[in-house]
Amino acid sequence: MKHRMLTIILALCLVCALFAGCSDTTSGTPTPTATPSSSVPDDTSNPTDTVNEEDKYGGTLYIYAGTTTDITFYFPEFTRSTNIYAPACETLGIVDNEGNISGRLVDGFEVDPDALTLTMTCREGITFSDGSEFNAEALAWEINECINENNTAVSAGASSAEAVDDMTVVVHFPSYANNWAEIYSQFIVISKYSYDTYGKDYMINTPVGTGPFICTNFEKNVTVEFKRNENYWQEGLPYLDGITFVCMSQETLLSSMVNNEIQVVNSSDGSVVDQLISYCGDNIKNITENEAAGTMYTYFTVNSLDPNSPFADVLVRRACFYALDNDALAAVLAGDIGYGANQHVAKGSLPYLEEDELYADYTYNVEKAKELLAEAGYPNGFDCTIMARSSNEKQSVALQSYLKAVGINAEIEMVDSSIFTERTTQNGTCDLAILTAGPRSLNWTSSWEKHLSAKRSRFLTVQADFPEFDELFMKTQASTTQEELIETQKACNYWLNENVPQVPMFFSNNVYYSSANLMDSHMGGNWYQWTPETAYFA
Repeated sequence: MKHRMLTIILALCLVCALFAGCSDTTSGTPTPTATPSSSVPDDTSNPTDTVNEEDKYGGTLYIYAGTTTDITFYFPEFTRSTNIYAPACETLGIVDNEGNISGRLVDGFEVDPDALTLTMTCREGITFSDGSEFNAEALAWEINECINENNTAVSAGASSAEAVDDMTVVVHFPSYANNWAEIYSQFIVISKYSYDTYGKDYMINTPVGTGPFICTNFEKNVTVEFKRNENYWQEGLPYLDGITFVCMSQETLLSSMVNNEIQVVNSSDGSVVDQLISYCGDNIKNITENEAAGTMYTYFTVNSLDPNSPFADVLVRRACFYALDNDALAAVLAGDIGYGANQHVAKGSLPYLEEDELYADYTYNVEKAKELLAEAGYPNGFDCTIMARSSNEKQSVALQSYLKAVGINAEIEMVDSSIFTERTTQNGTCDLAILTAGPRSLNWTSSWEKHLSAKRSRFLTVQADFPEFDELFMKTQASTTQEELIETQKACNYWLNENVPQVPMFFSNNVYYSSANLMDSHMGGNWYQWTPETAYFA
């Protein structure tokens, strides 16, 4: 217990020192203008029935976009988790908070396991913001572009897509997987006409979709601005005049929220959440609709691809897991909305294993970590580098401290998002890459496919292929019943716990807060599929 308390105190000091080193004492510090409150009301009311339709129009919604908007809007190359595209570009379907899938731009998702096909019928009367029709030709083109770009995470590993008539698309697959409907429900639709007219470079920086808003300005790492689409296919919507995503620091975020300069914030950082509640009090409300399905996962992947890397040895990877006091990390970096990870999946998810079902629970144990390093041939540890984006600076500093305690001396290299992505997927490499990924879902098939399987779109230059995992993973993809799905996913999770291709740190709920007068945004539900067309100010 003494060692545990010492660890927590040291971690607290570490994070406090980091804040002190990064803060500006002369400007940017928010001044409380609202009565502090220890609790924030939930968005449990339904004002839609009591507010007149004409009172729902008007105003621009400002949303906190973190510290970067360095993304592409050409979705066949899309790899980042973000909802910035949503005002302009809609998804084919909707996944509700219980995991039920329904059509949005298509009537539904008809899966034929025997024929290895997915059939979708486009809804009539939907147009893109450039005036072109959303039809089978446009949808089949985009799916085939994803296939040509080898973006298996988006195409679900499809081999081809064909427009069998004006409104019907049939997607063909080389083998069956049980997550086709889930993946294609989140497929983001863009205009073939704009691509043909203006080219790929235009589409990278301009989201042109069927959505309720039209992008008017995109400045990477600064802002993305949208105005109301007057010809939106859902009559009478949207209510808002515009939506603007703004990049800003944490200090600016707090003062901006207090002064109502932004109206929506989402965070998986407990310290940020605590400060929001303290500074804004009753002027904000918690609009999180599903914490379990929106859990954020902080972890690091290691260089198991290079046979000369120490991390190619499973003993070293296990040593890294034992070296971390994940409960203390969660307490400091996530607060009440987080918990330490003893496995690779979140509590409550389908593959979650109880402690007695795990290969090891990896309870914090410095001596055990040193023993494993010595057994692997590194009794004196070794040197390495941690590569991270700015959003994971605190996590990197904490990780560096824990690794040093067992003899692994890690230098921190901070890079921007584009370099991070390039070095982990295209060119270059790194020893450790740390990031917060999410949100996760109850079913981890899609996440594993994107991050761990041989079909993955992430960590191609860092992480080795693991045939044993892929064999297990293929079984979970082929599951046809819920019972079989759970059984095969638990087998995958056990293998991950034993072989540690990535090292878990902690999970945290992705919490959304908005100004008290913002209604029906549904941003706190499914991360990818909020409904900007229904949002309004009361």
